[in-house]
Amino acid sequence: MTISIDDLRADLSGRVLPGGSIVIEPHESAVADGALRANDDPHGVAHPLWFVIASLRGMGISVDDLCALAGQEPGDTLLFGSCEVVQDVPPEPGQGYVTTARVGEVGSRTIRDGSRLDSIEVVVELFHDQTPVGVVTSVYLFKRAERQ
Repeated sequence: MTISIDDLRADLSGRVLPGGSIVIEPHESAVADGALRANDDPHGVAHPLWFVIASLRGMGISVDDLCALAGQEPGDTLLFGSCEVVQDVPPEPGQGYVTTARVGEVGSRTIRDGSRLDSIEVVVELFHDQTPVGVVTSVYLFKRAERQ
């Protein structure tokens, strides 16, 4: 039985996630730059995509764990809704970052085909030596399967 949106909101809205840490290893940054066809930055900063990577690694839980928290059942589909990055300081290869994470808004709507589409916002903040570096707000969508 699909979890009700009221129960989902009550369980997840404002929930603090474990958070974590990430080091942008120089060799990983170089591989990412090559894959993204990014020009070498003369200032030694990592590509801004690292904020997205840090948000995934820095939730403190896996995407599978997030799906379980959302009450995902067989037939439900996880979709990536949106991602907003607010960068205060460029990320740097070789630097370590600490993350905090929490669930923000939890919502639901009915889409054109009549399916229920739940949304869960996850906010991850990055810090270096207790200095804010940036915030990544991602919205994960759960298209609920029709239940018989």
